[in-house]
Amino acid sequence: MDRLQTKYQAQVLTYQADVLECQTALRQAQPRWVCWVARPVELGTKSAYAIHQLARDNDSDPYEDFQWGIITGRTAELALKLAAPAEPLTIRKVGARPPSLRMRLQSGYWFSEFKPARFG
Repeated sequence: MDRLQTKYQAQVLTYQADVLECQTALRQAQPRWVCWVARPVELGTKSAYAIHQLARDNDSDPYEDFQWGIITGRTAELALKLAAPAEPLTIRKVGARPPSLRMRLQSGYWFSEFKPARFG
């Protein structure tokens, strides 16, 4: 956690039983990005739904007020490797809706949202 704070100058919020405990602090901080760091057993589907609600309830409009993600791993070391890599992340393969995005990468696939079974 200390490495993430140092690398991203992050403010750390903690909760005991429910992510909704962070709502007041999130409203005060008005962050642009929020990263939840936890073991897989600590954040499940109910928590993801609550986090989505937190992102929408930071102000009076119905839109998400911050981008969010969850960092987890089998061990704390693996999670930290994902969160604060020693080298920049390089994306080489992707699955995407528009085929034009795939052309910018080494490999990947695309699919159509409008025509069933259309992919490449």
